[in-house]
Amino acid sequence: MKDKDRINEVRKVLESIWQKVQAVGRCWKGKGDGNNPLADSHITFLNEKEAATVFYHEGILYLIEYQAVSKTFLGDDIKELLKKEGIDINNY
Repeated sequence: MKDKDRINEVRKVLESIWQKVQAVGRCWKGKGDGNNPLADSHITFLNEKEAATVFYHEGILYLIEYQAVSKTFLGDDIKELLKKEGIDINNY
């Protein structure tokens, strides 16, 4: 079974989580260079200031958990690019 098909089965099992979180992100294929496991099919669940991503990579199911922080390099890069275009953004 392909990882894409496996993640669809996992999605069914996680239906109760799908229904109770504030937002869900679903990706079937991302930017892959062979070194990016998130280039595979994955699901990200968002709730207030935490998130969790489930994905298969080479047949193994993984979970990455995130907790909101401020002053990240990624956040700084996003703010800088938007500021250059005159677009205001605020941290939540």
